Amino acid sequence: MCKIRYLKCPSCQYVFSEKQFDPYSFKDPCPYCKKQTGLSRGFEKWVSVGIDKCLEIAKNQKLDNDNEKVICIVFLCTALEVLLETVLYELIKTQKSKINLEKIWSRGKRIKEYERFSDCSLKIFLCSKGYDSFYDDWNKLAEVRNKIVHGKFFSRIIEDKIINKILDNCLKVFTEVHNDIQRKK
Repeated sequence: MCKIRYLKCPSCQYVFSEKQFDPYSFKDPCPYCKKQTGLSRGFEKWVSVGIDKCLEIAKNQKLDNDNEKVICIVFLCTALEVLLETVLYELIKTQKSKINLEKIWSRGKRIKEYERFSDCSLKIFLCSKGYDSFYDDWNKLAEVRNKIVHGKFFSRIIEDKIINKILDNCLKVFTEVHNDIQRKK
């Protein structure tokens, strides 16, 4: 499982890492709304077990082994798409929209829906938060994943450092997106 947990405050719905806050403390307030709510008072783990498991599997692969690299890419892309779906559901809920995400399967269309509802380009938003290459790196990774599932994968098609960078930053990135949605409520 992920080493750093991300928690969601039951009061303000903001997500933050355990590094920002001791969730077991009865003294520490939420870093955003300042309410006294520890784990025993309702903080919930933010990412689902499914996302956590996909990231764990991806992180446990050796990128110098072609087969393990394929596994890493497929599971990492799955985690990213579920994270996108998670924040998009949150955004749609805040907009009180009746859109059915079950009918919008492609990553590109979901990104367009995010941008339509948030009135902001996802790429521009991520750059404004210091994740300048995340969007483009994610696009490269998604292209490789598509080649894998269509039987056209070559191991040197994406650099290991790009995969590692996405693995290291994906939860931070989607925490920023989630919290931006909360701020706009």
